[in-house]
Amino acid sequence: MTQELQGVARVRADLCQECPTPCELAGRAEFHADLCAPCPKGRYPADGDCSAGKLGDQVAAWIERAVLGPAERAVPAAAGLVEKVRRCGGCAADKARLNGDGGGSTI
Repeated sequence: MTQELQGVARVRADLCQECPTPCELAGRAEFHADLCAPCPKGRYPADGDCSAGKLGDQVAAWIERAVLGPAERAVPAAAGLVEKVRRCGGCAADKARLNGDGGGSTI
């Protein structure tokens, strides 16, 4: 499992741990690592375009949906920082690398 995917799985696992009504999938690493698996309790959706199957696109969609969007809504003053992250050249390079389109890691 790549470092990026481990990070996504960790965030999803943390959301499961905070769930007031955990389901039978809580704590299963293979479930949290599957970006196409939505939370049965509705705490997070399936992430990315699962039909495309490109990891970079899935991770980028997850970051937008789970991190940037909520941060922008919760803290309006953070909108400028969120926009900088969206335009990040390093993020685009990592997305391309994960998609197999080249690009070097900035991590």
